[in-house]
Amino acid sequence: MYDIYLCDDDVFFIKRIKDLLGSVIENGSDYSFHTYTDLPVFLNDVRHIPKIDILLMDIQFPNSNDINGYDAAETFRQYFSNAILIFCSGVYDITPEVLFHTPFRYIKKELPDTEIAKILHETLQHLKERRPELDLLVYQGGEMIHLPVNDITYIARQRGYCDVFLSEYAQEKYYTDRLTVRQSLQELQHILSPYHFSLPHNSYLVNLKYVWKSNYNVITLLDKTELNIARSKVKKFREDILEYSTEKYRNQRL
Repeated sequence: MYDIYLCDDDVFFIKRIKDLLGSVIENGSDYSFHTYTDLPVFLNDVRHIPKIDILLMDIQFPNSNDINGYDAAETFRQYFSNAILIFCSGVYDITPEVLFHTPFRYIKKELPDTEIAKILHETLQHLKERRPELDLLVYQGGEMIHLPVNDITYIARQRGYCDVFLSEYAQEKYYTDRLTVRQSLQELQHILSPYHFSLPHNSYLVNLKYVWKSNYNVITLLDKTELNIARSKVKKFREDILEYSTEKYRNQRL
């Protein structure tokens, strides 16, 4: 199922997008459409939302205490770095802030319905062609569960098993900050490397979508966890970061 969100204080534009989505989504396709007219409420809720595939975000919110769509996009990207973002605005103003958040498209509200419908159709096609998410079989209290790899921040090797550390959203869902998996770190690297997990140290795998910053020997994750980079792994880790950033930008622009 596709989870599509629109944050805009223009109720007429909301209805327009809802109607256009209904006209371009293929018969039998399962999707949910969620709307927010209050930007601070969206920012408060976003970390509790389990999945967003597409977010359409207005830029100007006159009644939101100087918070705009760019501010919201920055927070949104912390939780949904791979989701498709579309900016919507009555003002056609391509600024550095727009490009920084790698939107897939930019909808000018003055466009005719046919043009907006075309953008929505292209977006849905792009979503369908993306690589499907992978689940990892992990254990919680002896019970085996399917964990989406996008909910994993990093994996640490232990004696005979690995600890799987969870995103903030997943921690709230599973009531713990980590789960366990029985595969070796080497086996997990083979499975997860196509999903942008990198091995900066022989003791752990890192999900690159949760990397906030790194220097020569330390990685800082979005939750402020710090992990060491082995000297022998520095070059490969930097190559992995570059490849991930390039693919992320390309996917957002196609």
